[in-house]
Amino acid sequence: MTTPSPREAGWRHYLLKHFTPAAAAASRVTVVHDPDDLISEAGVLEGLRASGFDVIPFDDPIAFRYAYETRYRESWDRGEETPLVVVLRVREGGDVAVPYDLLSRAQRHGRVLRFGLSELFPQLAPSVVEALDRSEFEPLWNAVRDHGPGELGENATKDFVLRHVFDLAPELVRAPAALLAMLLRRHFRGTQLPRTLDARLVEKLQGTGRFGDWPLQTIVPDRNQFFRFLEERWAHFVKRKASANGEELAEAGGGDWLKVPGPVDLPFDHSDVRVWIDNLFVEGILEPMTGVPTEPFAGTWMAAGVAGTKGAGLETRLEKLAVRIEAEIPGEEADPQAWIATAKLWAELLDVSWQVHPGAEVSARVEPLRNRIEESFQLWLRRWYSSLANLPFWPKPTMVHHVPHWMAHTALKADGGGGRQALLVLDGLSLGQWTILRDSLRTLPPTTRLTEGGAFAWVPTLTSVSRQAIFFGNAPLFFASSLLTTSRDESHWRRFWEDRGVPRADVDFLLQRQQEPDGTFFGRIQTAASRPNLRRLAVVISIVDGMLHGSVTGSRGVAALLRDWGSTGSFRSLLTGLLERGFRIVLTSDHGNVEAEGLGRPNLGAVADERGERVLLLPDESIRSQVNRDFPTAEPWPAWGLPPSPVPLLAPGRSAFLAPGARAVVHGGTSLEEVIVPFIQLEVHE
Repeated sequence: MTTPSPREAGWRHYLLKHFTPAAAAASRVTVVHDPDDLISEAGVLEGLRASGFDVIPFDDPIAFRYAYETRYRESWDRGEETPLVVVLRVREGGDVAVPYDLLSRAQRHGRVLRFGLSELFPQLAPSVVEALDRSEFEPLWNAVRDHGPGELGENATKDFVLRHVFDLAPELVRAPAALLAMLLRRHFRGTQLPRTLDARLVEKLQGTGRFGDWPLQTIVPDRNQFFRFLEERWAHFVKRKASANGEELAEAGGGDWLKVPGPVDLPFDHSDVRVWIDNLFVEGILEPMTGVPTEPFAGTWMAAGVAGTKGAGLETRLEKLAVRIEAEIPGEEADPQAWIATAKLWAELLDVSWQVHPGAEVSARVEPLRNRIEESFQLWLRRWYSSLANLPFWPKPTMVHHVPHWMAHTALKADGGGGRQALLVLDGLSLGQWTILRDSLRTLPPTTRLTEGGAFAWVPTLTSVSRQAIFFGNAPLFFASSLLTTSRDESHWRRFWEDRGVPRADVDFLLQRQQEPDGTFFGRIQTAASRPNLRRLAVVISIVDGMLHGSVTGSRGVAALLRDWGSTGSFRSLLTGLLERGFRIVLTSDHGNVEAEGLGRPNLGAVADERGERVLLLPDESIRSQVNRDFPTAEPWPAWGLPPSPVPLLAPGRSAFLAPGARAVVHGGTSLEEVIVPFIQLEVHE
């Protein structure tokens, strides 16, 4: 028997053993019933392609038929053999849902397969395993193999997963320092647990009877509330330490600093806790206390959390962030979530660099690191990008077109689809720029739960391509006729929800008009949100895109404009108003942006559909080859998920098709800052 490769080992081999090169040669079509999205995992997809299979999901019959006829049927008619795996994801679907010609071909060769979590993890409760991200299956598989737990019920499965997948053992937490260290480890890493596991973790901690005064229902599941809880107590801790050193300090915050209930004194100076403190302040997770003399704390473990005056210590934060990123740059085998985590750290570093006084030292630290990140990311992207579109949208979306599907699934799980949801798309907002806006939201009501993540934009990272994919809910291949316009965004959004049984009258779409003041637009949004029957609201906010295209001072200037805009409070008021009206909010972007330098403009007349300075959209391959000869460092981007025409030609590195030497903040390419965008959830927690 052939030894499985590292990618096939473990749980993936359970699936991939059915897809050998011999099976590919035997049948053009394999139909797989896969309600739990096992096939659509990055490592499984790579294994399938290594064996010669292509994968296409059967989510939308019309979109499927279009892709099948244009990409496979025509190839087979020409005698080209491309074995196809048709994946059925719907639980209630049956064989009849698949076109008869495909199904009969698969049945004739015994290639109708079924996979499910109950077969993959028969010892565990399927409802618990279903809620896990597929990247967590490997440690779960290894734990089952190593510990042989036997058949477990629902609660026992939750306890097993908490301990062996997330390294959380609440039954061993016996003191406040141990609880604080466990929560620090979990929330610092940004680990997101399914809500059922968070509820079980709270239940187990409450069951110890030791933490009755801790707001466990809030700080265990909600990362932002936990850090707000810490930040308030840190101010008290610093004041108390300073007083012990002979400093007379007023009560922090004028006496109203305790907004998150719970114990006042936390064991920050315990060895298991203070090891985290430096990183919390360095990475901007906690705000250092200002208005406090720094001298008593200089050289101590507390120094990072005492700023003296606002802005002090930014150089130190920049350096420590850079060191951490250098140590954690993902490699070519990394999971997409690893790159999202790196993009979030890089966003923090950019935010700090924009606040530090510009100079050669900052540039000398940031630019070489950016080059290292981009070199690794570009290698990874070209290997894995074609697989991202087929990854499951649950429990978290990987690409921006997954977002409406995620919203629909979330609504069904939360309230049967009857609740209110708002999708806010901030045109052009990068993760670094989201970090600026996030800082302006620190004063959101304490009942607000804010969850941060990221998603991959479509390449080329143009508004008409990637934003349209968000509202259409599928790859650009399926809206080829409107690829170069955004005029159909509203109709895509309404159709998406009508197809899922939401009446047209319960859906709305609002786009910020050109030159429309924020106050006027935000007023229109609140008026629409006040309609009692409105259940699905989409909003396109153009302020960031306007800043990008109007910038003459580069990314640093855009950051300053955005920081000023956030400080006005109008965006915070918009979010608060939607939350007060019962909306669960998803905030995302269609693409990011990068500051680039011109390498020259091709002389094409009216031939090119030029939609972004970082990419040229050209009518066909012959013209692209001609332009590529004039710009040999430019990259012909493959038609992954795109229609056959037009074809993209990407500017290399951090360059753009602008006049030589010109600089601008632009988009359209494949840099980390353009491709990975924010995916943020806001809701009022119970």
